[in-house]
Amino acid sequence: MITHSDEWLIHDKDWVKDRKNKWKDFEFNLISSSLIEKEYMEAYKLFYLKGDENAFDEVFPRYDVNSIILEMWLHPATSPDFFSTVVAKCDEKAILETAFRQYTPDTKKKFHGVSHYCGRDLMMYEAIFPKVVTRESYPNLSDNEYVQKVKTKYIDFFRVLLNFFREEYNPYNYCTLALPYWKSCIMQGYHEHPYLKKFINYLDDWVLNCELKNREQVSFSNRVLAIFEDPELPSQALDAIKEARMK
Repeated sequence: MITHSDEWLIHDKDWVKDRKNKWKDFEFNLISSSLIEKEYMEAYKLFYLKGDENAFDEVFPRYDVNSIILEMWLHPATSPDFFSTVVAKCDEKAILETAFRQYTPDTKKKFHGVSHYCGRDLMMYEAIFPKVVTRESYPNLSDNEYVQKVKTKYIDFFRVLLNFFREEYNPYNYCTLALPYWKSCIMQGYHEHPYLKKFINYLDDWVLNCELKNREQVSFSNRVLAIFEDPELPSQALDAIKEARMK
């Protein structure tokens, strides 16, 4: 059954026209994402334009994590209630996070329009990811799997942000919401990795030469720097940051 089916305003000519005009961006991004099966493109389009129940059943026969991503992406609803209702269908939150990140700026995959998920990126991110990482956020993971997840996300922090500052600023990049999540990973333990020094040096140089940069990006860089200057970080992390800045 389709969630929030009344969001398709199929009798509103302006709504339908706008929806049709945006389809080409959705179609290109769907193909670029590698999340879909191309032979079902017509069904994706019918679901996108009309909320067609038969198309829904054809596109999402198994209703796996990719289906959850696609439903949030192709549905016209924008309310937090819609996104939380769809995400609640998934018991494997860690796998859902991975599915979302299959098509984000850090994958380097191309997109048309305003962003990879056609302007829905931040709404999807907020529904899928917890604000901060805690053991309770991932009850289905074993203790060892949880430790590995925290370590992986901690390393991601440097790699993904390097890409963020190297690319043209995009307000739909999920990085703009992810700092509390990443910081909570760092607070749970420092893991030595060469990306730390590389990112610290890059960001310090970027800030020194940011006069012509996007204002929002500069503001975001200050939020990132505040994390590295937080005295409550693990002592190993503070020592590593200090060492990275010794040139």
